[in-house]
Amino acid sequence: MQTSTIPELGWILVSAVPQQELAGPGRTIALQQLIMSLAILVLGLGAGLLLSRRIVRPVEDITKAAVDLSNDTFDAANLERAAKRSDEVGELARTFQRMGTELVERERKLREQVAKLTVVIDKTKLAQSVDEITETDYFQRIKAQADELRKNKPTKD
Repeated sequence: MQTSTIPELGWILVSAVPQQELAGPGRTIALQQLIMSLAILVLGLGAGLLLSRRIVRPVEDITKAAVDLSNDTFDAANLERAAKRSDEVGELARTFQRMGTELVERERKLREQVAKLTVVIDKTKLAQSVDEITETDYFQRIKAQADELRKNKPTKD
């Protein structure tokens, strides 16, 4: 209840409004705002999850390709989905595909060269080992004895 006085007229004004009528519209507006805020929050979270998956999935593909490259199991086809994108992530995937393919090819060529060099090195080591054996005094003595035996061997004619 509210009272007001008007001294010039000698009046006292008493006003009474039920509490329910004053608080009702405010509660309704507050409830509407709460429901709208929750709806916007749910929509925002859903959109954020969808957008983040759009970014995260190709990044996961690129990360897996990097691991595969380090494990010698790289396959450029695994990056096709990410490489089809026209944004920066797609550019990164295409660059990684090209780099990975070139790296695998270089590594294959290097392995071939190493295999060829290993054969050459093995032949060189063998020749060095033979030289080390044939230059020893013991081998020289045996060789001289073998030559002597060949000279003294009767010939069959």
